[in-house]
Amino acid sequence: MSTDIGRPASGAVPSLDVARQALAEARRMRGEWIYSVSTGMLEIVDLLNFAATPEGRPLRRIRLVQALAAQPDWTMERAASTTKLTVELAGGRQLSRRPVTVAWVIDPRSARRRIESLACALTTARRPELVGFPFTSPIAP
Repeated sequence: MSTDIGRPASGAVPSLDVARQALAEARRMRGEWIYSVSTGMLEIVDLLNFAATPEGRPLRRIRLVQALAAQPDWTMERAASTTKLTVELAGGRQLSRRPVTVAWVIDPRSARRRIESLACALTTARRPELVGFPFTSPIAP
């Protein structure tokens, strides 16, 4: 996976062609990583680890729900509920319109709180009989 993104060495403004090439490279990198996660070659942890490096900067724009849903046997609903649980466990963000991205999860200002909340959300299984409680009847076993 290519990690070379064209950036000028000086403070000069890049030309439009250079900017378009950098955008195309970033999109291609994100696509490669999502594909690798969807085929099972890589896991979410691998994506998060590489996104935390300077070379993985383009991966930070991937929405968390998109990365989670790309995993084999994951649905968009499961990914959305896991993302929602991650935000709840992190204890920050209140009804923001901005999407939860990989950058939000790995942000060093959160002192690993968001990464730990994602790990907890990925390992925590919500009990299906409590969904909707007390307004619905329990699901029969």
